[in-house]
Amino acid sequence: MRAQAESPINFLTLHRDAVRHRYYVENQDRDPFYDSTCGAWIIGNPAHCKQIIASSDVRPGTSDCAADYLTLSERLGIDFSPLLFAFGHIPLCLHAEAHQRSRRQLSEFLAERKAELTARIPSIIAQRFEVMRHEGRVELMSEAVVPMALDVLSIISDFGVSAAQCENVSVAFDKLIGMSKRRRVSADLSKLTDLIAARLGPEASDTDVGSRLALLVLGRDPLVGTFGESLHHIFKANSGSCLSDIDYPDLPPQTGVPVVERIVTRPFRIGECQFAEGDRLRVHLQSFAYAADARIRSNFFGGGAHTCLGRPLSMDLWRAMTTLLSNSPLRITLLSSSRRESDYVFTCPQSITVELGR
Repeated sequence: MRAQAESPINFLTLHRDAVRHRYYVENQDRDPFYDSTCGAWIIGNPAHCKQIIASSDVRPGTSDCAADYLTLSERLGIDFSPLLFAFGHIPLCLHAEAHQRSRRQLSEFLAERKAELTARIPSIIAQRFEVMRHEGRVELMSEAVVPMALDVLSIISDFGVSAAQCENVSVAFDKLIGMSKRRRVSADLSKLTDLIAARLGPEASDTDVGSRLALLVLGRDPLVGTFGESLHHIFKANSGSCLSDIDYPDLPPQTGVPVVERIVTRPFRIGECQFAEGDRLRVHLQSFAYAADARIRSNFFGGGAHTCLGRPLSMDLWRAMTTLLSNSPLRITLLSSSRRESDYVFTCPQSITVELGR
C-alpha cells in the first residue's frame, strides 16, 4: 500500500535544500515510500539506490523526454526538433537497443579523445586553479570551476565552448519548466547544433554532430555541479584552515547529479515495498556520500548499463585539483555561497566566494 510521506520535507527540492545532509544521515535505513508531491517512490537508502540503478527491471525516467516533447509539438504546433535531435543521441533519453547503441557510440568517441584529454589535464588544472595559489578574494565558480569544465568540453567537442553556449541546455531534462523556457532551451540547442555542424564541416554525419551535442548537454552541469558542491562542502567544513592541511577525499564528497528517476519495466520488490510496472522511482544518489560502507560511496557515478561514461575523466581532474590545492600554504576562509534555485535536475552552486591569505 502506498502511504503518504510523513516528512514535511519537499522531495522535489530536497536535492538542493540545506536539510538534505541531515536527512541522508538520519534515513540511511529507511524503506522506500511513496510521495504524492513527486508522484514517485522516494529511495534514500544507499543499498536500495545501488540495487535500483544497476537493475534491469527499470529504465531512465528521462527516456520519456522525446515522447513528451513530440506530444507537445503535435498538440501545440511548436517546433521542438532541436530537442528531439539531441534526445536521439543522449543515452539517458533512450532505452533498450537504442540506449546500448548510443552509449557505445559515445564511449568510442570519448576513447578517441582520451589521449589528448589525459595529456591536457595537468595544464588545465594548473591554469584554472592558479587563482587558489595567491592571496586575495576568489569567486570559485566563475574563476576556476566553470572555466575548467569549459576547457574540458572544448577539447571533447573539438571547438571552443563558451559559457553562454551550454549554460542552460541541461534544463531540457526538467519536466517542471514552462513553455517559454522550453522554447528557449530548444533555440539554444539549435544554435549549439549549428555551431558543431559548422565546425565539423559538410561531411559530418548526424552521429558526429549528435555525439558532441550529447556530451555538451550531459557534461557541463554534472561536472560543474560535482566540483562546485564538493569544494563548497570541503571548504565549509575547513574554513580557516590551510589548504595544505585539509584531508581531501579520494572521491568528490558531493555530486552534481543528486537524484535520478527510474521507471519500473518489470514488477519487483524491495523489502515490504512492491513496485508495479510504470511506477516512478526517485533515486537519491547523494545518499551514497553518507553510506557506512565505503564501497557504496563510489556509486555516485551510477551502475551497470548506466555507469557514467565520464567517471575516469572526472576522477583524473579531481586528483589533479586536490593535489594542487594540497600543495598550497594559503589559509582559506569561506565567505559566501549561493546556488541555482530554479534547478530541479542538477545541483550547481551559482557562486562560492573565498578569501585566501597567510
